[in-house]
Amino acid sequence: MAVDSAPTDLERIVRFLAGSSELDIQLITIERYSAPQTGDVLVPRFVVSSVSARRKPAPSQSQEAKPDLLAAVAAYNRVADQQLQATGSATYYRAVRPREWPARLGIHYEFYRTNKNLGVELHLETDAARPVATVLQPLAGSVLIEGTPPLVWDPSWNNGRGRLACRLPVDSDPALAAQAMKELIRRTKPDVDKALQQVAATFHEALPVVSSGSD
Repeated sequence: MAVDSAPTDLERIVRFLAGSSELDIQLITIERYSAPQTGDVLVPRFVVSSVSARRKPAPSQSQEAKPDLLAAVAAYNRVADQQLQATGSATYYRAVRPREWPARLGIHYEFYRTNKNLGVELHLETDAARPVATVLQPLAGSVLIEGTPPLVWDPSWNNGRGRLACRLPVDSDPALAAQAMKELIRRTKPDVDKALQQVAATFHEALPVVSSGSD
């Protein structure tokens, strides 16, 4: 499969298919470079291959989601709008995907678990989503709710597309993580909705009209 860009969700799906079947499945991104003397040159980059996808994880890696991640997600889903539930079955994250945000743009909220932190985050994971960063970057340094660390803008995330994150200790109260996610959505979603309308206009596509109100 050859594409212009590979959103994280697409990469996960292809990696799963490549690792669980005997088919030779590959995911390749194609980048175009222009030079005066040679003209346009297409350069492939292998994102997923059958060989890499079938490598066994290190023995120390757990294949089950951590209890603190599950507890935070359960606490959030109890108080979240039905259309903004956190879903998924991955080991280290659960995603909140507003239905009016096209999946192909790769923009979503996540509870993201690392060894030290439980992140309450908003991810940009395609090149088309890059313009949204301009409305998120100014929020860095602000605090979502009392008891949480300041928001951090991570410009290196997903090949430089970026993410906005509140990084809580893994032993934080699940209710705190749940309220932090609700506040992150309340504070960012209206501006992201507007930014996505501009992105859609650039690509001559229409997105659903959304309310600027909060949850």
